[in-house]
Amino acid sequence: MQYNKEKFMIEIAKAFQITGDKNCTQNDILFITDTMADDCQQYKNLDFTELLNIVNLGARKKLCEFFGLNVATIHSWIQVYLKSDYKKTYDKAKFNPKDELPDLTESAKDEIFKNTIIPTLTSNNLHDASLPVIYDYLAKNGYIDITNGAVKHLAEAKEMIKTDLFRRKAEASNKSDATINKSIMKEIALIMSDDYNQNDVRYFAKIIYMKQIDLELLENKLK
Repeated sequence: MQYNKEKFMIEIAKAFQITGDKNCTQNDILFITDTMADDCQQYKNLDFTELLNIVNLGARKKLCEFFGLNVATIHSWIQVYLKSDYKKTYDKAKFNPKDELPDLTESAKDEIFKNTIIPTLTSNNLHDASLPVIYDYLAKNGYIDITNGAVKHLAEAKEMIKTDLFRRKAEASNKSDATINKSIMKEIALIMSDDYNQNDVRYFAKIIYMKQIDLELLENKLK
């Protein structure tokens, strides 16, 4: 399976919105995304497209009942999906493909993405997981100055992660969940050292930067 972390992260963020989980944090999304990157490789007869669809179906309770969105829930969704008519229909279409419309050109995809940035940033349903993706696009295409961008927010992002980790530790302690508590303590030790995954810190820094960006100025640049 060719796993795409960014696409899966966005799908998980959407799933949290669908389920109405108000306590979801960026760290929850990152943990699920990173864990499933390894876990999903055990499902040899599953495509990445199916994995995204499973998350969507599962969040809408079309596979089975569940009590909270987490890694274990996704594995249960996969098991139900593999024995379902959804899987049979997908495999049948895959091995008996009909004529398909040609893929959009890269320039067309670029134009569509560019035109949806401002509506996305001003949407009431905007989830933080979308912000790093938008930041990377804007930086890559020169719409924002990367020298003054997320880099200056790295320290603030590190504090943001630390605060969230301590919150999760407190919740785990209240539930007497020793396994989760131990895992979070390990993360806290890392974030307070110099060995913490800088990609995670940059992810949060991009979120902080995008929340402070001048949307009116950006809209004029995108025209």
